[in-house]
Amino acid sequence: PEVEVKISPDISGEITELNVEEGDSVRQGTVLARIYADIYSLQRDEAASRVNQSNASVENSRAALDALQVNLDQAQQSYDRNKKLFDDKVISKAELEQFETTLKSAQANYRAAQQNVKSLQANVTGSQVGLSKANKDLSRTTLTAPMNGVVSSLKVKKGERVAGNSFNIGTEMMTIADMSVLEVR
Repeated sequence: PEVEVKISPDISGEITELNVEEGDSVRQGTVLARIYADIYSLQRDEAASRVNQSNASVENSRAALDALQVNLDQAQQSYDRNKKLFDDKVISKAELEQFETTLKSAQANYRAAQQNVKSLQANVTGSQVGLSKANKDLSRTTLTAPMNGVVSSLKVKKGERVAGNSFNIGTEMMTIADMSVLEVR
């Protein structure tokens, strides 16, 4: 065959499903084999849990932000009322300064809570990236045919352990050949 593709797994593990035999014709996208994926599904579940937890933290902080907005509005109203009283010389400057301090404190708390919500939203984004990676790793446990062809060589059996090729050359599991174009010598 002019075109041959050697199939190696991206991850290491035990072959739990081997759907082809030597000589079988396959179409592109056909599931050839599956590798035991318990750790990858656990990592995916853990990442999904982190996303949910991050989302819950954001919602909790938004609710706290609403409460701080109410406190800020109340502090602003108290300050405005007492400023008018001060202008009318009904209360002392010391009393007005007390309301001004309360207003500034409420403003600072509100701004801090806004920044906290932004920080937690960034955590959600980071958690979603982790979930995407975990889903990608989990998808690598299923080997599919990259093209139409014939399984010209099968070098593994169900139950064998294979090495992934992330850092080195992984276990060559099989070869798929396009038999429609042959090179003849």
